[in-house]
Amino acid sequence: MEEKQEIVDKLPANVIPPTNGDSEVIEGAVTPFEGDYMEVTVDVAKHLAEYEKAIDTIMNFIIRRCYAGDFVSHDKESTPLEDRTVNLIGAAAERIARDLGIQESNRTQPLKKMNEKFPGHYNYQCEGDFTFRGRSVHAIGIASTRNPFYSRAYGQDKKPEEIREEYIQRECWRDCTKQGIKGLFGLRRIPLMKLKELGYDISKVKYVNFKEGEKSAGKVNPNATAAPTGTEAPVSDGNQSAITIDDMKASVSKKGKPFYAVTDSEGSRMYVWGDAKSDNVNALLIAWRDKKPVNVIIKTSGNYSTITEIVK
Repeated sequence: MEEKQEIVDKLPANVIPPTNGDSEVIEGAVTPFEGDYMEVTVDVAKHLAEYEKAIDTIMNFIIRRCYAGDFVSHDKESTPLEDRTVNLIGAAAERIARDLGIQESNRTQPLKKMNEKFPGHYNYQCEGDFTFRGRSVHAIGIASTRNPFYSRAYGQDKKPEEIREEYIQRECWRDCTKQGIKGLFGLRRIPLMKLKELGYDISKVKYVNFKEGEKSAGKVNPNATAAPTGTEAPVSDGNQSAITIDDMKASVSKKGKPFYAVTDSEGSRMYVWGDAKSDNVNALLIAWRDKKPVNVIIKTSGNYSTITEIVK
């Protein structure tokens, strides 16, 4: 018996010893699920629609608060639109944090580290926690004098001592906030087409296009920062936006013209002319029924906002 116990004591931590003499040793034993699996699955499914609606509402809010140039796309010139991704800039992340009431804690002081490969250059790094409605992420912010924004001017390299150190420290703080916001809402490498689907005008994205191949001719490339073909701003009389509809009510104007009053998930009121047979009204009714966001063109005149087009 003592010999058997000695063998058990020497077993690896991930091996569960047998409960009787006839049992085999089971590796990676899993604790059995306790409860009604089907009941739990159904309960989760019931809340998915509400969860999806909540996520869509937050994303629509974020996109509406973003300005032209708040997203940047770095890629090769030949990369097709459907394969491109974008990233959020720091200034936009700061606005989102303010508007959504993101709580920040445990921010560390920026620490300076010299760059051994490039004498004189250095970077600053800090950390912090960002919380939104009980969910927290830990973020690390880094800023370097090697960043071309600081290290180059008028096509020439700047010496490290010519770069103001407080700028690098401040950028470190901002990068930490940006990484925290991106982590909270999954805003890393957003597909360009998804950004368009959410209602952002992709002609307002900053495009940085790289030449292909290191052996290309060393001349200035006029297309280095040009928006790729296909990103032209839509020609329309109004602003494009993605809305999630909370309510639609049919009505008739004083002149007998049918219309619907539309209320979105943020409480904004707008109108669309037509009855249920109208293409625009029908598309909105379907989006309302399915609780899915829909891209629309909204024209504002005075105190009234009218949906003039459904963007497909």
